[in-house]
Amino acid sequence: MRVAAEGLVGVELLIDSDTTVVQFYALTSAIRGSGRRIVAAVVSATPEDWHLAVVSDWSRGFWRRMAKDYPRLRVA
Repeated sequence: MRVAAEGLVGVELLIDSDTTVVQFYALTSAIRGSGRRIVAAVVSATPEDWHLAVVSDWSRGFWRRMAKDYPRLRVA
């Protein structure tokens, strides 16, 4: 599988119920706007008392923008 392959949209989450953390491990989208919709869906589905994190940001700005739009999201 190739990142940003034609029509490819996907997300990989690491969910740790012991520490109440949802980590965005990987996200790819060949369809403009799908990444934002995936992030919105995960944020809205995550309980308010849980943490949302991106540990490795190789996006060239996508995750920083998402953190501005979704203040619960922490980007390392």
